Amino acid sequence: MMMSRTVYEQVKGFDESLKVDFNDVDLCMRIRKAGYLIVWTPFAELYHSESESCGQKDTLEKVKRSQIETEIFKERWKKELLAGDPYYNPNLSVSFDDFSTKDGAVFPVL
Repeated sequence: MMMSRTVYEQVKGFDESLKVDFNDVDLCMRIRKAGYLIVWTPFAELYHSESESCGQKDTLEKVKRSQIETEIFKERWKKELLAGDPYYNPNLSVSFDDFSTKDGAVFPVL
């Protein structure tokens, strides 16, 4: 993720109430709300090691923190979540994460 320092400071950076979950998505949502365009390039090769720095949600404390952060995010972005993701292909299902279409066709992940 890249942005100018000016934009980062304008949206007040990462929200510390979202210590682990949704902090990156929340930042992007606030950047977009401030009027900036979120741009993606197919030429970048990125790696994301999910939960590598914070570990798995394997304790009651971690599960509780995750639930609280999920609720903060869902409440903060309720209107936007109900409107749907403007970057998501409208021909794909939002019910499944297998790249199936709204009509049920499934495409293999290469």
